[in-house]
Amino acid sequence: MNALVTPLLVSLTLFVASPAWAHGEETHAKKAGPVVKEQKAWGIAGDARAVRRTIAIAMSDNMRFTPASIEVNQGDTVRLTLTNTGKVMHELVIGTQQELSEHAALMKRFPNMEHEEPYMAHVAPGKTGEIVWTFNRPGDFEFACLLPGHFEAGMVGKILVKASIWSQAMMNTATSRTEPQGLRRRHLAALAAAAWLPGWALAQSATAPAGPLVQVWKDPNCGCCKDWVIYLEKNGFRTQTFDTGNSAIRSRLGMPQKYGSCHTALVAGYVIEGHVPARDIQRLLKEKPQALGLSVPRMPIGSPGMDGPEYGGRKDPYDVLLVTRDGNTTVFQHYS
Repeated sequence: MNALVTPLLVSLTLFVASPAWAHGEETHAKKAGPVVKEQKAWGIAGDARAVRRTIAIAMSDNMRFTPASIEVNQGDTVRLTLTNTGKVMHELVIGTQQELSEHAALMKRFPNMEHEEPYMAHVAPGKTGEIVWTFNRPGDFEFACLLPGHFEAGMVGKILVKASIWSQAMMNTATSRTEPQGLRRRHLAALAAAAWLPGWALAQSATAPAGPLVQVWKDPNCGCCKDWVIYLEKNGFRTQTFDTGNSAIRSRLGMPQKYGSCHTALVAGYVIEGHVPARDIQRLLKEKPQALGLSVPRMPIGSPGMDGPEYGGRKDPYDVLLVTRDGNTTVFQHYS
């Protein structure tokens, strides 16, 4: 029996009614205590301190995830930040296609079965959740909402885990036994070289697509937030907006409240808080500093999105702050 369905059957055997973890519309809250790390075909529970990338995924009542496919590198520890933009409960469960299908069938038969695993998150309407996962096995995997009816409606996404240079070299070496000796030497040389590459170098092997995607959390009635999004699009960025407010996501992404503004964004794993100019985001993505992201605290008049005709050409001085993961800042750019 496979690795995902077996613990669910054990849970069913030992089941004691518990609405907090039933597969229904009740509130789901993660239990306190250490996460049990168990190797799965699709990876292992990750350590939040090892996160190098954050991917935001929206869950909607049209039974779709946005984005519906993600790519990561083998060895990456990724924080999946989940936002339920709908009015019903949704969840995200990672696994193989076969195991998710079997899990969905089991949950359809026993909708009140309780379960909790580090590769799943249940998110109430209008709320956020997260999964921290280390993708240490290459291959094609999936994520899905297994609530009754949601999986059947096509609420499924794809995950491609690209093999590391080390794994590729291992596979090449394993299949090179019948190759000419010179080719085999080159494979062995690649294997030796890969052993010395640091993790960050492997992460850089993936090429970023043109027009980075900026995901923005904002109030639906905020005009200056909307103007900032339009400004980003005019400067070559792709955007995706979530009209759920930004207080919860700001806290979850680790941006200190004292640097807060009216919207919070995420681009290539960096947090962007407030009316940050496009040129500074582009510089951030080019230089790739070890930092949480950028912030323009509050809403200075004259900054992008706060520079409409209603301000009469007024421009207040302000700083773009580079915020480190420990909450310290340096001035990234000054405007006057």
